[in-house]
Amino acid sequence: MNIFAATSLRVRLILGFSAVLVLLMALTAFSIVQVNAIDETLDRINTQNSVKQRHAINFRGSVHDRAIAVRDLVLLTDDTALRAVEQDIRRLETFYADAARKLDQMIATSTGVTPEDRQMLAAIKAVEARVMPVVTRIITTRRGGDVDTARQLLIEQARPGFVEWLARINQFIDLQETKNQVEGQRAGDAARGFQSLMLTAGALAVLLGLIFGAWCIAALRPLRRLTRAVLALSRGDLTVTVPAVASRDEIGDITGAVEVFKANAVDAAGFRTAQAAAEREAQAAKRREMAALAQTFEDQVRGVINGLARSATEVRASAQTLSTTAIDTERRAGVVVQAADQATGNVETVAA
Repeated sequence: MNIFAATSLRVRLILGFSAVLVLLMALTAFSIVQVNAIDETLDRINTQNSVKQRHAINFRGSVHDRAIAVRDLVLLTDDTALRAVEQDIRRLETFYADAARKLDQMIATSTGVTPEDRQMLAAIKAVEARVMPVVTRIITTRRGGDVDTARQLLIEQARPGFVEWLARINQFIDLQETKNQVEGQRAGDAARGFQSLMLTAGALAVLLGLIFGAWCIAALRPLRRLTRAVLALSRGDLTVTVPAVASRDEIGDITGAVEVFKANAVDAAGFRTAQAAAEREAQAAKRREMAALAQTFEDQVRGVINGLARSATEVRASAQTLSTTAIDTERRAGVVVQAADQATGNVETVAA
């Protein structure tokens, strides 16, 4: 027998739900892994690379504005304007130092810092270490009124230093942008892969559902014919044929039970038929016996009546005899009375 056809309906349902459940659990586990990976990627983009990039952009703004301020410091001649430019340079240095402090703290504590990040930051600090003394000398020289020396320092040392400084900062910014693009591409690939997996898993779930559904329906298909047979049996039709089911599942068990029910119903119907025939025979025998008893009683009553008739005839004859005797006795009594009367007269005569 085919093992698939012999599988019980309960086992089919258990296998179907188990397969869908396992698929759902696997999909859930993979989804958690993918979501965590995407979350980690977005965390590196938003809380690491973008933050480092923002600090580097602050670096660039500060260095760019300081380069302009140092140039203005050399070109301006008004003392008030010069003091304002110096204050602006100090402010930009403080702004740069604050961003550098936060970036250094992040580099020291973050786990997403790469050796390339450290190398570029070291290069930025190296350029900063060369340029800042030059800026200080320019400010000091300009305060002393030596404009030509300050201009020479600006052109020969400060300007190339600022250009290199900005280039190093831009390299660091570009590095973070490249890393964000790589991370974004990775997150996009993961999302697209997750979408494809979800579609594949959904299609697989539908396919499994259809397969197990068809498998269960195949097991239930004989149930319709069996239902018609049971309804016919419930209406008393014992000639209905119970459909044969070769499977050993619950439907096969129900079919066997219906076969037993039909056999018992047929036996019960035969017993009721035999019992009805026996009852009819008993009723006929009873009627015959009652008729015989009635005939016997009638014969006995008829004999009694005949005997009574004969007795009545004899009584009537006896009565007639008694009547004749009574008449004769009455006559003789009259004679006796007359004789008595005569004797009485005679006595009286004798007495007189």
